[in-house]
Amino acid sequence: MSKHRSHSNPIILRKGMTVGSANAESDDEFLFQCFVNHSAVNECTRIQSPGMIVSGRTGSGKTAILRHVNANYSSNSSEIDPSEMSMSYVSNSDSLRFVEAIGGDIDLLFQVLWKHILCLEFIRLRWQVTNTDKSKHWFYNIVSSFSRDERKKKAVEYLREWEGKFWITVDQNIKEITEKVEDQLSAEFGADMHKFRTTGQYAKRLSVDKKSELVRRSKKIINAEQLAELHGVIDLLAKEVSGDNGHYFILIDGLDERWVDTSLRFRMIRSLIESLKTFRKITNLKILVALRLDVLERVVQ
Repeated sequence: MSKHRSHSNPIILRKGMTVGSANAESDDEFLFQCFVNHSAVNECTRIQSPGMIVSGRTGSGKTAILRHVNANYSSNSSEIDPSEMSMSYVSNSDSLRFVEAIGGDIDLLFQVLWKHILCLEFIRLRWQVTNTDKSKHWFYNIVSSFSRDERKKKAVEYLREWEGKFWITVDQNIKEITEKVEDQLSAEFGADMHKFRTTGQYAKRLSVDKKSELVRRSKKIINAEQLAELHGVIDLLAKEVSGDNGHYFILIDGLDERWVDTSLRFRMIRSLIESLKTFRKITNLKILVALRLDVLERVVQ
């Protein structure tokens, strides 16, 4: 037998070379060259699949899959980075803290924020809306398509408020919606909110009846009506692209990190998960959310 064996492996590892970092973000040099297809990848890219959560333990490849999808569908995909969202603006809002202190529910607002963000992200992605002129042009086309459809009237009116602003960034969207709610709450609870800001433990000293009255009034502002309008917008978008052959991906990663105050983070993630199922109506859109398994379990619990 020959002492020398022939080697056909063309791979050469040089000194100092590292293949496979602890996280995909730090592995640009080899990530796509060494990417190995997995059944999870096929499920993520199969547009008909209802699955939207890419879950697993740290290092299991969640981010790698999302980056692989983004690289392979670069012209038809967009990424939402939670760290670039102004959620600190929400968590620091005195008006919203007041509503929570009296026992009110602001989770509906979180769902409104997510659905609004995802609707506008899809509009930007599908119709390449990148400036005010394109934004207005898209809206005028929508009006001409659905102006006679009474069932879409509220959806069109909702979009009218954003007529020239479909292209603005996610953090601007969040600020505008939150500021609108804050202004309404300030008008409704001016004196009580002033006492809440300046007097310690004000909310705890209120009677049960007084809190119930304040909560009832807050529901006039933070209610399901805006969610219903957004459902109409999603229906409108689904109808608009029903004959479209293109496949579109919106990718969300980084939810495991400290992108918002811990007191709100899990509730915000839960609101996102609850919002996702509505977007299945848009059959050529796939939203993929990477989420560490322990975070997902805590959200569910």
